[in-house]
Amino acid sequence: MTNREPKLRVWLVAGGLALCLGGTAGCNWMASRGPKQLRQGLVVRCNQPKATLYIDERIVGALSRPKGLRVGLSPGKYRIAVRLPGYFTRYLDVKVGPDKYQRLTVLLRRELD
Repeated sequence: MTNREPKLRVWLVAGGLALCLGGTAGCNWMASRGPKQLRQGLVVRCNQPKATLYIDERIVGALSRPKGLRVGLSPGKYRIAVRLPGYFTRYLDVKVGPDKYQRLTVLLRRELD
């Protein structure tokens, strides 16, 4: 039994090294390609700079940029929500078409006391 043990260790080490190197090469190849660039989506602006943009109930980011927040999306239908404490939430259903960025300006109104 002791004669077989060193050979088994060599095979395990060699197999692990090959797997490690193969996995690393694959990851570098994917990283070099970069993310797919989307040519369509939304540019969203809001009258309240601390408002937060949600798309399909997922947080996207703050609408603090004067030119708006640019979000690349695949063509399709989306539910947009713009939220800020102390203001009414604004909901919009939008359809994103191919090869075009659609501009949205959202106006939030203050909640009544």
